[in-house]
Amino acid sequence: MRPLLVVGVSPALAAWAVAQSGHEQPYWQRFRLPDMAHDNAMSACSAHYPDCRVVVSGNSGCVAIATTGSQWGVAWAGSQPRADDAAMRICDGLNAGPCTIEHQFCGR
Repeated sequence: MRPLLVVGVSPALAAWAVAQSGHEQPYWQRFRLPDMAHDNAMSACSAHYPDCRVVVSGNSGCVAIATTGSQWGVAWAGSQPRADDAAMRICDGLNAGPCTIEHQFCGR
């Protein structure tokens, strides 16, 4: 399993984007500008999958990424517990095995 492509988190990196192909491994980036986060997440994902899209992006709220080890669910919400719950529901709905939260972060 490849590790998620992640840029270090700092307050200066307020914008974020998560790109994914289906329910394959997501790629997320944090940058100062939303367009940069979007473009870099897409570039990282497209290097591995031909049909990537940004599944969540923004500069506030929280993101959670849940996985079975082979399939991933990504969700955004206004709080970390709500993002975690939503990502777990998406992952559980894939019926690919038990899910756990692998990554989570909040903007501003």
